[in-house]
Amino acid sequence: MSRSIGFKPMALREFDKAISRYERDKPGLGGRFATEVNSLLERVKANPEQFPQIASPVRKARVIDFPYSIYFVDSRQKIIVVAVHHGSRDPEKLKRRLR
Repeated sequence: MSRSIGFKPMALREFDKAISRYERDKPGLGGRFATEVNSLLERVKANPEQFPQIASPVRKARVIDFPYSIYFVDSRQKIIVVAVHHGSRDPEKLKRRLR
């Protein structure tokens, strides 16, 4: 049985905002970002343990070619994305969310 992917509401809003922002800046870039994130999530589904655990039980996966990281929890039946975080945003706010 394959794991499914779910997003916490705030993480989904972050993902949607990033897509919109990239698309506004350069048409097509939002789609490329979404494709990179979805590709990364497929890797996460296949082997979540390959990504470093940064705060139990949260793991971090970096998006290739974009300054974003995906923070997720592996519940064995489902991968839950808890944050889609831009690298220049305040890390303290992220830490509070991940507790």
